[in-house]
Amino acid sequence: MGEVSDYLDTLSPTVRAAVGEVIDRVRALAPGATEGRSYGMPCLIWQGKPLAAVMVRKNYISLYPYSSRAISAAAPLLAGFATTSGSVHFTPERPIPEPALAAIIAARAAEIGRT
Repeated sequence: MGEVSDYLDTLSPTVRAAVGEVIDRVRALAPGATEGRSYGMPCLIWQGKPLAAVMVRKNYISLYPYSSRAISAAAPLLAGFATTSGSVHFTPERPIPEPALAAIIAARAAEIGRT
């Protein structure tokens, strides 16, 4: 088990499925990502840097790619989703679209690869 797996175990079945789906998709986009913790959140680590965290909030779930540029890169694909400079909000009923998640993770991985 790891930080992310332990966190998933604390969630209700419906929310666990939604969060787990995003985690699985991120793992597929960044093979070799491992579980860890950054900024107090369980996250996936890639090449020694935080790649993405998914956390449940009161009224939504947030994806945190640790990069405002990664969010900006996917902005055209996130129409109708609430975002901040560092997160994308979604729900089990309305998950992040695959192309948007792929763009976010690609942008973040590119940032990590440059450091």
